[in-house]
Amino acid sequence: MTSLNGKVAFITGASSGIGYAAALELARRGCHVAASAQTVAALDGLAQAVAELPEPHGELLALAADVRHAAGLQEAVLATTTRFGRLDVLVANAG
Repeated sequence: MTSLNGKVAFITGASSGIGYAAALELARRGCHVAASAQTVAALDGLAQAVAELPEPHGELLALAADVRHAAGLQEAVLATTTRFGRLDVLVANAG
């Protein structure tokens, strides 16, 4: 399997279910994760779970973005590339 260490993933619907599990696993494997949900507060549990992973792990960027609004998604992707310099993986999970 290809290493995910240092890669950057953007995941929609990351506050629960498959999106949450994917974000946590990618971070565990060293991938930096931009996780989105309708509110940043909805991602508090994920942020805590990532912080509790054994080192080294990827960094989590929590973002508010509603997939029904293109402008908000564009802002979230821009925040991701500004923070991490690139985007390698997209998990379109929300909706």
